[in-house]
Order: sequence, then structure tokens, then C-alpha cells
Amino acid sequence: MIIVDKALEKRAAAGHPIRVGMVGAGFMGRGIALQIATAAPGIRVVAIANRHLEPARRAYVEAGQPAPRPVETQHGLSAAIARGEPAITEDWRLLIEAEEIEAILEVTGSIDYAADVVAGAITHGKHVLLMNAELDGTEGLAGEASPQLIGDDVQRQRDARSQGCGARDLFQRSLGESRGYSGQQQRQ
Repeated sequence: MIIVDKALEKRAAAGHPIRVGMVGAGFMGRGIALQIATAAPGIRVVAIANRHLEPARRAYVEAGQPAPRPVETQHGLSAAIARGEPAITEDWRLLIEAEEIEAILEVTGSIDYAADVVAGAITHGKHVLLMNAELDGTEGLAGEASPQLIGDDVQRQRDARSQGCGARDLFQRSLGESRGYSGQQQRQ
């Protein structure tokens, strides 16, 4: 950890912290925002996307950060980041599309919504930090089997929902397809 700590200290001293966008602002998200703000020099949560703005605002306030600026457009997000103002939004797509954001921290605790966020972040070339055990438990093996599989599964997931199939069944099928197994062979 000393090497990482030194690298982060250098980025902080140079005024060039790692800029993270966080999706989700529940209990875990608020705790992570606090941890980054108080104990991770060289990393900064520059924007939080949440389905409702109040929990995102609360995450910044509880972390002792300045009042965040609500944003609804890419231009608004970019302007807030350039001014060093924390930003909040209900649209996670703004975070994954922002060139200023280097990594996406996914902490929603959902599966379908989070799968869309992670696949979108990967598609946009972002580093993804996954704190979502539910998503990791259902998609983790599928992602190891084939890096493209996660992105492909977003469409499969939508198809499965329309057919009444659960996410776990979907990813088990996908894992089997990527390894040449049928669903029957996996269950045995």
C-alpha cells in the first residue's frame, strides 16, 4: 500500500486527484464518500448520481464537503467539475460520458440497474470500482468468462425480463454459453 499511498500523495500535491463518479448514495455510498473525503488524498468524488438527489446531497454533506450543485446536462457537469464543485444528478449516464471522470464507483446494491451502469462505464472506457455484492455475485463469473459478455448481457437481460426470466438464470445461461455448456449441463 505504500506505493499506492505515495502515488496518491503525488497526485494530490500536483492538484490532479483521481476523479471518481459514484453511482448510488445509500448507506454504503455515504460511507465510501466519507472515507474518500477524509482518508484518501489523491482521490476525489467529483459527482454522485442517484435516483433521487437528496441522498446524493446528503452523501456530500455527511462527508464534510461543500454543498453540491445539481446538474442535468453534460455541460453542467463539466462546468461543476472544472470549478471544483461537487455535482449531483439523477442521470448516471452523465457520469459515464464525462471525460473529466476517470473511474466509476458503483454502489447501488441493485442488479439490473447496476449492470447497465457497469456495461455503460466499460463501453465509455472508464475504470469500474464495484462495491455491489449482488451484481458481482450474479455477473462476476460471466464477466470473467468473457469481458464482452457483460455488455452483451445487458440486452439479454432486457430480453429475459420481458420473458419473465430472472437475472441469475440469465447470467448462468450466459456463462454456460461462453464455456460451451448448456443450461442442463450446468445444473448437474
